[in-house]
Amino acid sequence: MLEATTTVQRRRQRPTRIHAQTTRMHLLEVAERLFAEHGIEGASLRAISLAAGQSNSVAAQYHFGNKIGLIEAIFQMRTPEVEKRRAALLDKMKGKDALPDIRTLVEVLFLPLTQMVELDGRNIYARFLQHFLSDSHLLAIRSHPLGRQRLGLPSDGNSATYSAVEMMVRQLPNIPEIVVRDRIVIQLRSFLGALLHWEAAQKFDKHPWPFEIMVTDQLDGIATVISMPVSSAVKDHFSAIALL
Repeated sequence: MLEATTTVQRRRQRPTRIHAQTTRMHLLEVAERLFAEHGIEGASLRAISLAAGQSNSVAAQYHFGNKIGLIEAIFQMRTPEVEKRRAALLDKMKGKDALPDIRTLVEVLFLPLTQMVELDGRNIYARFLQHFLSDSHLLAIRSHPLGRQRLGLPSDGNSATYSAVEMMVRQLPNIPEIVVRDRIVIQLRSFLGALLHWEAAQKFDKHPWPFEIMVTDQLDGIATVISMPVSSAVKDHFSAIALL
């Protein structure tokens, strides 16, 4: 009798669990879209819950705790696909004796972000990521896992992103590491802006060049900026810090 009761309970729990997972995923997709459209501060957990069609206005809070938890979940949803694409680009370099050049590593880090396009042609993740990188509160939490994500330093040291950034740092021994990492973040924001500018221009059929050419030009420029020698003032500043 007890065994039969347990079986019935499991059958009842299974649809409930599936429904919860479906609700959670829908909340994530709606949250990403609202963050992309209105900014991180412009979309409240309540607004996200209601936009997702939830009768309970605290549904997002129930599933994710707070906005930081929700943002982390969006990264957890998106990062595997980005990592997969970056890993595929890194795999093409295996077997070569020398480290990849900066331009190649820039392509590994940045190119996958051009491929996260929805069925309607919009890159919602790029717009969300741009807002995330521009949020002063989130930028301040470098010790938080999201801060590491911002710096291109996922906690997993085996990730393709981590490997590409570390190789880039090793390729630029004359530039302080923190400068290299900050340049990557700053150029990422610029790159996302270029993607979204091109996307917006398509509505008016006014962009003068194909998407692939625009991306190539952006990656060329990013590689140049990241590898640009530092001035004597910057070098002296970090040399003085190293002596402390």
